[in-house]
Parts: sequence; structure tokens; C-alpha cells
Amino acid sequence: MKQQMIKGFIPKNKSMPIEHMNERVVNTLVHIEETYWQNIRYKTMHDFCKNAEMSLSVGSGPKEPIVVNTTHACDIVQRSETELTKNGYKGKFKYADCTNLPYLENAFDAAICSEVIEHLQTEEQIRKTFLELDRVAKKWLVTTPAPGNSTYINEISHNFSFTREKLEELTKGLKVRIDIRGTAPRIYWFIVKLPEQFDPTPQTTPEKKTEAKTETPSKTNDTAEERKQFDLTTQSE
Repeated sequence: MKQQMIKGFIPKNKSMPIEHMNERVVNTLVHIEETYWQNIRYKTMHDFCKNAEMSLSVGSGPKEPIVVNTTHACDIVQRSETELTKNGYKGKFKYADCTNLPYLENAFDAAICSEVIEHLQTEEQIRKTFLELDRVAKKWLVTTPAPGNSTYINEISHNFSFTREKLEELTKGLKVRIDIRGTAPRIYWFIVKLPEQFDPTPQTTPEKKTEAKTETPSKTNDTAEERKQFDLTTQSE
């Protein structure tokens, strides 16, 4: 399985209905340990959205919009809304599919879609998700496990693993940068769309780096190297 995962884009065969699978994912996140939400991936998403007047969490789950502090959230599992309300979320929630977002064009300054696309059923759904994010948000960030991330192997609800070539195919025509961030077992693909002036091969911007360091929460003992790897103002190796 590890060798296959590194080579390609692998759908898993499962008999569990998709609606039950999605509910299982949310139920797992409801009970997951608090340190999960302190992962540097969430800090990166928080920084990505921090100056956005209007921000959206797509496939939000029960807590992500609170951790990242987005103004809006959507999910296809209704328990997500119940848990968000119970936990004090003050933003606006909509029951919606990531392939058909119920928002106007450029409605959001920033959007995130984290650990969602690997749960989808077809390449067409994944492509539509990228297109919908590009339609409703001026900038957006998608994350998904990369080869070497142990959660792909261990999580039954993950249908796909991606190579760079497959992600480039799925985002064809979109102005994005595709990077691997982190180190195993916390390693992810980051697919980033920034505003129109964005250079796909950017130089480090010292002002932005300083700002990110100032705002980064310090609840966990992330290493300097890990923080560097998740700095979206630089291009990964």
C-alpha cells in the first residue's frame, strides 16, 4: 500500500454508504483529542484567513471554523452545525456540498478546504471542488495528506491519495501553487490560490514572514524547522 500511495492516485473500494462515511468522520472529530486542533496545519490556516473580512471553511466539520476563526462555514453533515453551535461558533453555517457551493462569485476574501478532497468519490467531484473554491473566494487553500502521512493508510474514509502530477491535472487552468509541507507523519499537500498578482514561483517576503510569526499561536511545541516548512510565503522544496 505504501508503494502504491507514493506512485499514484488510488481510490479505495468500500461498501459503506457515503452518507454514513461522512457522519463517521464528523463523529470522530467530535471526540478527537484537543491537541489535534493545535496542529501547525490549523495555525497555518488561521494565519491564511486572519485578515479576511469574509472567510469560509468548506467541509468544516464540528470545530475547524472556530479554530481558524472563519466567518462562514458549510458541510454536508448536519451534526457539524449542531456541534459548532454548541461550542459557541458565531459565524454563519450552511448545509452544502463542496461541489456546489451556495455562495456568489468572489463572496469571500479567503476560503479553506482542509482534509476534504481525499474523502470524495470521483475525480470529477474533486475538480468541481477546486472550481467552486476558485469561483467563490479571492484566495483559497486546500490541504490533503501527502505520501508519508500515516493517516491515509489508517483512515477508512480516505478514498484518494495524490501525486503532484494528478493535482496539477485536477487544478488545470487555475492559478495555484502546489507544495508539500511538513515531515512524516505530519506531511500534507498544500494547494494555494492567492490573488491575481500572485507569482507561482514567489520570492520570500520578509514582511509577511514577520507578520505570520507574530500571530502564530504557541500552544504546542512546534519546531523552528516545522514552522519554516508551513510558511506559505515561501515555496517548499
